[in-house]
Amino acid sequence: MEASELRERLDSVWQRMLGREWDEPATNERYFAVIQEAHSRPELRSLFPYTSLTRLCFSRSSEHPYTDLPCVWFGSIGYLVQASAVPDEPVPLLLDLTDSEQAAVDALVHGLPVDRTAWVGPGPTPPR
Repeated sequence: MEASELRERLDSVWQRMLGREWDEPATNERYFAVIQEAHSRPELRSLFPYTSLTRLCFSRSSEHPYTDLPCVWFGSIGYLVQASAVPDEPVPLLLDLTDSEQAAVDALVHGLPVDRTAWVGPGPTPPR
């Protein structure tokens, strides 16, 4: 895989995320605020964003199954940042609960692993 293919795929996914709309106005407002803040951070911009219900999640892989990285739930009460997006964990570790999209994204970045190498293809391990 070439670096240009990865960059093209990342750019495409981010543009789709930045243009997404929700039916619920409050959710839509929170979503746009946090996705724009996340997009401004190089650590997150180099990962594949995706949504799961009302959560913004990140993966090193471009296709399902996605790699497990921190995610942020966005709702009318604010942002809840979890250490994991894995659905079968009983209670994922809470990294932050805040009204600030900047603080939520700070918590996301802080919760990322050292190796954030992204790839085109399914997870959980990078293709050789």
